Amino acid sequence: MRGKVYALALLLATHDSAEATPNGIKAGAINRLCSLSDNLKAYTTYTKTAIATALTAVNDVQTVKQKLILLVLHTKKLPTQNAPLILSFMERTISQAILDLKQNAPTAVLAAAAAALSSGRIDEYTQLLYNANTNQPGLDKYCVAKDTGASKADPTDLGSCISEGKWKTKITDVPNTVAPSYATSVPNQADAQSVTAHTGQDNGCMLLSSASGDGFGVTSHAGKDILVMGGIFKLGTTALAASPFKDVSATAAPNTPLEQLKAIDHSQFPKIAGPAVTILKKLASLGKGADFDIPDQTIQKADYGLGAEGTLQIASSDFKKINTALQQFEASASDGLQRLLTQLPSALLSHAAMNCTVQSSAGGEPKTTADRSDCNSHAEEEACRKANCNFDGSKKPKCFAKPSENQSDKQDGESRKKEQNATGSNSFTIKKAPLLLAFLLF
Repeated sequence: MRGKVYALALLLATHDSAEATPNGIKAGAINRLCSLSDNLKAYTTYTKTAIATALTAVNDVQTVKQKLILLVLHTKKLPTQNAPLILSFMERTISQAILDLKQNAPTAVLAAAAAALSSGRIDEYTQLLYNANTNQPGLDKYCVAKDTGASKADPTDLGSCISEGKWKTKITDVPNTVAPSYATSVPNQADAQSVTAHTGQDNGCMLLSSASGDGFGVTSHAGKDILVMGGIFKLGTTALAASPFKDVSATAAPNTPLEQLKAIDHSQFPKIAGPAVTILKKLASLGKGADFDIPDQTIQKADYGLGAEGTLQIASSDFKKINTALQQFEASASDGLQRLLTQLPSALLSHAAMNCTVQSSAGGEPKTTADRSDCNSHAEEEACRKANCNFDGSKKPKCFAKPSENQSDKQDGESRKKEQNATGSNSFTIKKAPLLLAFLLF
């Protein structure tokens, strides 16, 4: 009799091992998944912050450039002899920042999209697990258990997932300056096991296994693990008894957003708002006084068409002079400054056209008040005078055109000399007439 009882007990034990009992998952593992979702959302917040920072810096320095041009137009003098070089330095730095955006922002946007897709899948499945319960007193079955004990987790146990009674699914609008890293954003099995990610309690959860009787009913059974949440989490063929996390740090599941995210070159993220933007943020402080802090800048002559080799130094004192001049100018023209900035493009174009006309007149045929051939056609003095021409009976032709009033007797004099702009050992050469043309870079 005793042997029969033993045999029956052995049979029941064997049956129990074959028909594994559905287990729930501990709150610690769900919190970890929600933290991962936050890490993936950070791809979007960083990309948005970096692009906005770069664009703001570019726009701010464009405005500083325009104010500097306006200052020179109104005062008719340079705040420092290196002002033209500093203007070129601003333009080149802006161009570099725009190039960095062009080369790196598209990749960051793609990564943010892939990360957001993965984050959304995590948010959906973790909510499904948390809300899956029968809510029958005494017979309650659930999927998410407290980290200690054998009862269903409540919102206070899921601080990484729930805020003010709501599941945290939105991407925040908080600025983020920390470049994302795939290795630190996604979990591996060792990390998941370190938080004791599973529970041994029979909670009756039917969503954490692909085995018959545990997740798919009595007759259906998955042939292998099923990956959920974009390949991060696996539903095994037996009741939950080991880490449910797939080691996505090592191998992301094929054909998933995480696989795409893992393959992206993460070194491009810091380059969106890189060194050029750092300089632009300093240049944007010109004219604002208190936050002014621009150190000496060393530039390559070749970058500015000033020689194949060597460098030039823009002293911090040059920036300080511009800073002071802009402050004074803005204070004196504050009421109409915006109007003047709006009118600046047309004013520059008119000024450039005027300079081109003056140069053309100085270097070409003399301007006259009447056409030469028309004057020569008049033989009589009266007709010649009426045509606004000069008459001299001793000359041939007797009637000839008057010289233009604005023609200079010295076409090759001082107006064609080069003005040397020098501070210390630096030399930035410009011509007087095209000075305003140099300022058209805005």
